[in-house]
Amino acid sequence: MLDEDDIATLVESLDGADPLLSMYTLEAIVDNKNRTKAVETLIKLLRDEESAVRAKAAWALGKIKDKRAVAPLIKQLNDASGVVRKSVIRALGELWALESKPVLLALLLDNSWEARSESAVVLEYMGWKPSDKTENVLLLIAKEKWSEIVKLEKFNIDILVRFLGDSDKEIRKQIAWSLGEIGNPKAIQPLYDLMMTEDIHDVIETASKSLGKIGGESVMNLLHVAIHDSNWYVRKCAAETLGTFGTPKSVAPLLEMVDDESLYVQKAVKMVLNDITREDDEKRA
Repeated sequence: MLDEDDIATLVESLDGADPLLSMYTLEAIVDNKNRTKAVETLIKLLRDEESAVRAKAAWALGKIKDKRAVAPLIKQLNDASGVVRKSVIRALGELWALESKPVLLALLLDNSWEARSESAVVLEYMGWKPSDKTENVLLLIAKEKWSEIVKLEKFNIDILVRFLGDSDKEIRKQIAWSLGEIGNPKAIQPLYDLMMTEDIHDVIETASKSLGKIGGESVMNLLHVAIHDSNWYVRKCAAETLGTFGTPKSVAPLLEMVDDESLYVQKAVKMVLNDITREDDEKRA
């Protein structure tokens, strides 16, 4: 049993300890009245081979609130683990490390949604506010405020496009939706590329629908290519989006898909053609 009142014993037990014991010990150190004596050791643990230990060490340093930890924590913002980066960001917030603001701002572009979200929380906690449209969009992305993004006027959609490759499927889906709502033709090729390379059905469907919302001749031409893709779900979504155009040029390729090798595609195409026929009848009536 560890003597949780003896900080020296707690620190010593961290040397070579297994990850579970290290994390238990770190919690005990945070609760110890002499915890500042462990700061240097905890800083060393930021470089532990186990990401869980690195994250817990960052957490502990944030709770202890010793300024010696600020510089090492900022350096650790380049950790390979998104979970560790999130823990480090939160620790810097706990330490009120205002000097970390520029780095935290850069992390609004991080490839981990957890790190982006935590950066947004800490930056706002420190009193930071966006200084231009780009920073405002990055903040809204980090906070996943999609409906607010699409209401913004005149901003560079390249900021959104870069997140179409995000590791989180829900982020990819929401970015694709946002681009469709904004309707900027610059998003056509990126949305098409996402549709053709994506593995998740929800994301493929959203990208396809967004292309339909943007519309235009270039979208129709790309969908004419997509209906021949080897992925049956891509073909299905492309057919459904083509159907929304309701023009002779969009209907012709659909007629060729009635005998598609996938029964799911066949069903979708027939429904689309029936909808087009019904709409035409209603217009004539």
